[in-house]
Amino acid sequence: MDVFGIFISPFVQAMVDNLSSYFSNLVSTADAGTGIQNLKKALEDLETLLADAENKQVYDKDIKKWLEEVQPLAYDADDLLDDFDTEALERKLMAEETTMGRRPAKFPRLSSIVPFNLKTGSKLNEITSQLQEVATKGKDLGLDKRLVGRMSTDLRQRSQTTCLKEPHIHGRDEDIKQIIELLLADAPAGNLFDVIPIVGMGGIGKTTLAQHIYNDDRVEKHFNLKAWACVSDDFEVMRITKAILESFTHGSCNFSNLNEVQVQLSKTLAGSI
Repeated sequence: MDVFGIFISPFVQAMVDNLSSYFSNLVSTADAGTGIQNLKKALEDLETLLADAENKQVYDKDIKKWLEEVQPLAYDADDLLDDFDTEALERKLMAEETTMGRRPAKFPRLSSIVPFNLKTGSKLNEITSQLQEVATKGKDLGLDKRLVGRMSTDLRQRSQTTCLKEPHIHGRDEDIKQIIELLLADAPAGNLFDVIPIVGMGGIGKTTLAQHIYNDDRVEKHFNLKAWACVSDDFEVMRITKAILESFTHGSCNFSNLNEVQVQLSKTLAGSI
């Protein structure tokens, strides 16, 4: 199991969210405007598949390869939008200079930007077509936004996990070794903390893997304090903070105020340094 993976859904979502308002006045031809709308639709279709793909990439090599194909296309789309953004700045500056009665020396006349749109329109259509094709491939692989919703519902229905290590685990020795090496490695200068994600759909053994790492003797000896807390979709800061504090103190926390719990947690952490 690969500990890391490709995660571009937030990147694509940001492009989709910004397209309507951010680029509404950037183009000078109706064709380019239609092209941007087509690009937005292609990115929206792709976005619906990415969350499912990012969950499944850990154990499905075909989906991992699909994400590797999607990633550079998403970057190409973002670069193209940067080109439109640059044109918008040029237009704004020219409009300001025209109002002041002079034309800027470093930017071309408005009429000379129209060919830029026509030239970029070809690239726009090409990238849109590629995004549509890769989205079709994703659907052929069985990717479906609805599966992510069902998976979230299943997770909410599960009981909270504990840090008790299950007695047997097979085929994960190398994974355990890699993650423990990351945990025990010296952090780069300036890093206050690191996050090591273990991702995948429910039922593939993420929690079991985490339990074995949490209870490993090497981890036990390396860290002064350890805490196990279950963070579910029903996010409760008070419950999670209490769980962390109680893992450190091995006792019950009777505070009813979040600030009191956080202060006590801070003192406990400071005392371990």
